[in-house]
Amino acid sequence: MTPDSQHPAPFDKDAMLDNIGGDEDMLRMLLGLFLRTAEDVLTALDVPEAEKAGDAYTKLWQQQLHLLRGSALNIGAQEFCACLSLAEYEAENLTAAQKSARLDLIKTVYADLRDYIEKITQSK
Repeated sequence: MTPDSQHPAPFDKDAMLDNIGGDEDMLRMLLGLFLRTAEDVLTALDVPEAEKAGDAYTKLWQQQLHLLRGSALNIGAQEFCACLSLAEYEAENLTAAQKSARLDLIKTVYADLRDYIEKITQSK
C-alpha cells in the first residue's frame, strides 16, 4: 500500500523518528522487533476453529492481542491498534467463527502495515 490522501500511512514514521532522536538504525531495529512480535502473536492465535471456542483460547486471545496492541501503540500504528482493540474487548462475546473472521481482518490490516514497514526500512 502506498500512502495517499485517501489512504494515509499505517504509522507516522516522522513522529516515531522524532521520539527516538532521529536515529534511523534504532527505527529499523524497533520496527523489526514489532514485526517479529506480530508474527509470533498471529501464529499463536492461528489455531483450528474448533479450538477457538473455549475459555482458554479466549484468555490467550485477549492476552496476545493486548501484547500486540501495546507494540502497535509503541510504533504509532493507529489503524492496526484500533483493529486489535476492538477484537480484544469483544473477545468474550465472539463465537469461534467470529474470532476466525476477526483474525482474518487483523491479518489483512497487519499485512498492509508490514508491507509499508518493509518498504520504508529497505529504502535506505
